[in-house]
Amino acid sequence: MLALASLSLVLLAGVYVYALGSARGFAFDDDALVDFLFENDHVTAYWVTKAVFESLNIVSGAAGCAAIGALVLWRRGPAAALILLLSIAGAVLAAQVLKLGLGRVDLLGGEARRSLGAAFFPSGHATAVMALALAATFAMPATLRAPVAVLGGLGSATIGIAAVFLNGHYPSDVVGGYLLATASVSAALGLSAMRTPRATRSPALAHADTVAETHPRGLETIAQVIGPLVIALALGFAVA
Repeated sequence: MLALASLSLVLLAGVYVYALGSARGFAFDDDALVDFLFENDHVTAYWVTKAVFESLNIVSGAAGCAAIGALVLWRRGPAAALILLLSIAGAVLAAQVLKLGLGRVDLLGGEARRSLGAAFFPSGHATAVMALALAATFAMPATLRAPVAVLGGLGSATIGIAAVFLNGHYPSDVVGGYLLATASVSAALGLSAMRTPRATRSPALAHADTVAETHPRGLETIAQVIGPLVIALALGFAVA
């Protein structure tokens, strides 16, 4: 998991350099912005997209964290629940710090040239929805991780697409948010075992985690979560 976190940070830096430090990156981001939602013929589509985007807010985010925290508390104990919730909060906080810091410092000189303005990378909404999706997936028993990952990927793609369609963010901002969330949650899981001692587990929990207990957890767990999630993300963006 620490390797995945490290890779995510490297990719995050790469996306930033490409988007704000290269002509192709600028062109790709600008070409992705759309105007049709702001035309009179698409008023309904605009408000639907806006409602979808704004469905992820402080209230819904807090509710999601509470549900994930309660599940992990029941299955894994207070320490694991605290670590996972801190990884979500840390990702969201890091997004805001990076957004303001990079916008002010403007390392590559590209922030001021962006048509949407400075301080947009990475997207806070994309970071939050991906952090919630990853945390929810890892909180589940091994047998449920794939379907939850698919749902989380589709939800993340929906919020990301809405952010771009509303001209609230560039695609690179959204991808940056996804990578930042992946780094935060993966690092937290890598630093914690996310497991309670066998002696404290109920028979039901032990049965639910049979696959996780009898197979290596590293690459297999990543494949169970990241694979379906990435596929769902790709399908979501492809449909859009």
